[in-house]
Amino acid sequence: MDEEDHGAQTHAPHETRACGLRRYLREESIGPLPIRRPAVAHPEAADVVFRKLLRKPGFTWSWHDVALLRRRKP
Repeated sequence: MDEEDHGAQTHAPHETRACGLRRYLREESIGPLPIRRPAVAHPEAADVVFRKLLRKPGFTWSWHDVALLRRRKP
């Protein structure tokens, strides 16, 4: 094993993006626009992403967006 690989973890690309999105949701200094803009442009994809991220199978961006952003981005 190379020294560079020692202790390194490998994540699938979707896991890395999910971690980034979780950070955006938690970070108080980031407003809702970076989350809202792609979700509005691709609502079906946003539904899939947020269902997995939030572990809420019934989540739909068009129905739950305001509550989610109000709770996470006051």
